[in-house]
Order: sequence, then structure tokens, then C-alpha cells
Amino acid sequence: MRRRLRRLSSDPWLVKKLATLGAVVLVMGGLAGALVAYTGSGDEQTPRQAVRGAYGTTTSAKSVEITFTQKVQRAPTLGQAGASQSTTGTAQLDYANNASSVTVRSAGGGPSRTVTVGGTLYQPVPKEQRKQIPGHKPWVKVDRQQLAKAQYGPKAGKVADTPSDPIQMLIYLRGVTWAKSANPGHYTAKVNLKKAVQGRDPETRAQAMQLEQQTGKQTLPMRIILDKHKRVQSLETTFSAPSSAGQTQSPPQRVTLSELFHSYGTPVDAKAPAANQTADITKQVIQQQQQQQQQQQQQQIPQQPQPNRPPG
Repeated sequence: MRRRLRRLSSDPWLVKKLATLGAVVLVMGGLAGALVAYTGSGDEQTPRQAVRGAYGTTTSAKSVEITFTQKVQRAPTLGQAGASQSTTGTAQLDYANNASSVTVRSAGGGPSRTVTVGGTLYQPVPKEQRKQIPGHKPWVKVDRQQLAKAQYGPKAGKVADTPSDPIQMLIYLRGVTWAKSANPGHYTAKVNLKKAVQGRDPETRAQAMQLEQQTGKQTLPMRIILDKHKRVQSLETTFSAPSSAGQTQSPPQRVTLSELFHSYGTPVDAKAPAANQTADITKQVIQQQQQQQQQQQQQQIPQQPQPNRPPG
């Protein structure tokens, strides 16, 4: 077993998968705590109240399916044409049983499915890669609570009590500071990121802070459509950010995130695989993330000039 674990940590395929799992865990980490209560009804609500209340009415549903798209458009530069890239996917969220199934389709790669049940994340392993997994299991799993403690320490708190939407736009409705409506059920709004995640777990706050750093703004514009039950039907936001993180002089890119909410109340296919079909790789994921953090810290440390040595 120890030999297999050592081989796992150095295997290129697994390293890539662990990084993907880590990213998925970050995306899936929001919406902790109690649901926001829905207040007011009908014409008594202002646009701001209707949009903020939509978070509670949406998450109070037993289930929902989401179709999401992330489109990145890079501006043309001298001698180089502009380019665009899209990531699409679907998500089934089971609020009643705290479970979800998310499938992401990136350009140039095959679909990647992740199932989350309670505090555990599961991902299927391609048949040709199972020899690299302890016991040749067809599934791997990650304990999200252990991962949160390793990342944020004792202050991490409990992981999300409800499944998160894959791009985490829904939770930002909690931070709506302004909204208007030109047509019934159609709204334009501004979202304050800090207010949206106030009182939430460190992971959710860290994601909002990262988005704020990338955009250079504390607010996001958002377009929202609500159905007749005041639940979210669609969300969309567009913002500009540098093409490379931390490089403010790099060519700008335009990012559009959109989600369509539908099939409320339908059954969700999000069940944990049998225990004898899964291999726990939580420790390997934690080690991988710690190594990545160390590498980032080393890159940020300025190199000290070497003293000149006298000849001879």
C-alpha cells in the first residue's frame, strides 16, 4: 500500500486530477449556513428585496438543475489576434439531501463529473487509469472537512450545509445593494462581494476576495430573471480582468458567467458510490495543495544578490 501511495504522489495523471479535484472542491465550497428567509410578496417588494429574497426561495426548493457557461474573450494585441474560450457544464443540486452532481466540459478536454454527498466529494476514475489507484478502485473520494481544516486551520468551520451552484453566482445575490426592473421578473443589479459572503466560511470569503482582486472592483454587475415563484431562472455577470493573475499589464480579458436554472423539483442522480468501490485520496490532495502553496511562496520570495567573492 505504501508503495502505491508513493507512486500516486509522483504520477503525472494523478497530479493533474488532484489539481482538478482541488479546484472543484473550491468551487463547491460555498453556501454554508442557514438559508436566507424570503420576505415580502408580490408588489410589496422593491426590486432589491425581490433579488435578495430569490436566494432563499431558490435554495428552499428540493432540487434544481443548472446549465452554466463561462466564456473568456481575450483582446487582440500587437501581432496577435484575439481569442475566446468557453467552459460549459450541467449541475443537479439536491437541497433536500445535501447532494449534487456536476459535469464540466472544457475546451480541448473530455467531460469531468464530480458527485458531492454531504461532506464528501467523489470522482470516477477512467478505466485505463485505475491501476494507479489503491485497490484499482473505479472511484476516488476526498473528505471536504479535512481539506478545509488543512487549508484554513481551526477557523475553517463546518463545510457547506447545502450544495453549491458550480460557479457560485447564486450566493452573491445576498450582497445586492442596488437593483431595478424594466420588465416584470427581469432585473439588473449591483452586487457587493464582501457583503455577499459576510459571516460565511473562510473558503467562500477567499473566493470572493480572489474575484475582487482579479477584477479590481468590490462590486459586480448582474442580470437576473425570476420565475413566477420568485425563484432564479437565470443569472449572468460580465467583468474584465488581466489575462494572467497578478499581471496588471497583461492584455485584458472579458469574462462572462451565465447560469440557467430549470427542472425544479425533479429527481437528482447524485448518490455516493459503494464504499468498496472508492479509494480515499484526501491526504494526497492535501499534500498536493501544500506543495503548490510552497512553490507559490518560493516564487514570491525575491532572490538575494550573491556577495562578490575576491579572486583566488
